[in-house]
Amino acid sequence: MIGVFLNQKLVAYSWLSFQKVYASELEKCLDVDGGYIWRGFTSKKYRKEGIGKEMLRYSFKLTKAKGIHQIYSLTDAYNIPARKALEKMDFKKQRIMTYIRVFNLEKRSERKLIK
Repeated sequence: MIGVFLNQKLVAYSWLSFQKVYASELEKCLDVDGGYIWRGFTSKKYRKEGIGKEMLRYSFKLTKAKGIHQIYSLTDAYNIPARKALEKMDFKKQRIMTYIRVFNLEKRSERKLIK
């Protein structure tokens, strides 16, 4: 976990993994060849101040220090602020996945993006 504290208060965090990650939203393990960033969050009061960008930069630094040159992120398709932030940091969309669960009824779909 990467955490950002101001006055001893946690105001932002994200998780960085180099192993298989279980994503309950997708109910499967993700095995990526590189670093994997997930569940990033910044308190509303501190958004748009560059904190998320600095956490990403720190994640890049940790990933590079391990000799790994790829880093991935799974972001909700409807989380436009997070998607824009990742794109500004040169993340490229690989695919869009949708997942909906309503009263034990599940609907999943996946489509690859054409570049």
